[in-house]
Amino acid sequence: MKTGELLLRIYAILLLVCGITSCSTSNIDGLSVGKVSNSECLRTRATGDAQGVIDNPTLQLTKDGNTISGLLKNFEVNCAAQKDVLVDCRQEGNTLYIEAHENSQDGVRANCVCPVNVYFTLYNVEGDNFRVILNGAELGDISFAEHRVVEIDRRTLRQAFEGGFDFSEVQGETLITALEYHPEVNPYDKPRLELRYDSGLHHVSGIYWYYRMPCSYQAFDVIMDMETDGTLVFRLETDGKYSADCDSRSQIVFYMENAQKDSYRIKVNPHTVKVTGEDGQEHEQTVYDYEGELKKDEAVSIPLAEE
Repeated sequence: MKTGELLLRIYAILLLVCGITSCSTSNIDGLSVGKVSNSECLRTRATGDAQGVIDNPTLQLTKDGNTISGLLKNFEVNCAAQKDVLVDCRQEGNTLYIEAHENSQDGVRANCVCPVNVYFTLYNVEGDNFRVILNGAELGDISFAEHRVVEIDRRTLRQAFEGGFDFSEVQGETLITALEYHPEVNPYDKPRLELRYDSGLHHVSGIYWYYRMPCSYQAFDVIMDMETDGTLVFRLETDGKYSADCDSRSQIVFYMENAQKDSYRIKVNPHTVKVTGEDGQEHEQTVYDYEGELKKDEAVSIPLAEE
């Protein structure tokens, strides 16, 4: 074989290899994702762990030319699927779609969740102004025209820049979050409510052990209201119907972020019961699973009556 023909064949093979490599890592528009990794579990919220609260989740993007380094802080995953988080991305016009999801091939699930930090890099990004959508949720419009770093609070959608967020300076109660699990029922454990005020994390957290829930429902949440005197009222809400012939016990975890006061007057789960008055007649009365003052770094455990 002549030297010229050999060089042409080598050149053709190199072109083919480069073409295959490009197709395997890039979308049609040239955008590609690389250097994907994630941290270990930062803080496990496991069954019975009232202190296992999760810090503020944010998305931080740092732009350098046509490359963006991403940091997804406190991304919640199941404890059994925390080792490898996958990240996909595509750009359509000025809209940047980012998808992060667990790599749970065996389908094994654990009765706990934990936050991890997810790191990734986007290559061949076009433009400086973007509309960001993360896992189907719109996070708003961002611009790198005046800032190299943009960080988005994924709950409030507020934005910070090079300095990032300082959540310790946020005043007031801005968020209440609830989770529900179905633990194995331990016949030796009684239903109870545990409350804790952690001043270091600025969280007021609560956990119901073996709370009676409807067997079938579509929606569940914990709502926080504030009375005129500043008392916080946590209401458990569900669209399910209770039935005497169906007993479903759940573990309910809820927490309030950005607690700043030395103490809070708290009422938990107002509900109506019928009581017999002095007149011998039945009357409806509002009662609470807990009503009292919760101070900094204090924890209380309240036994609940069996229904």
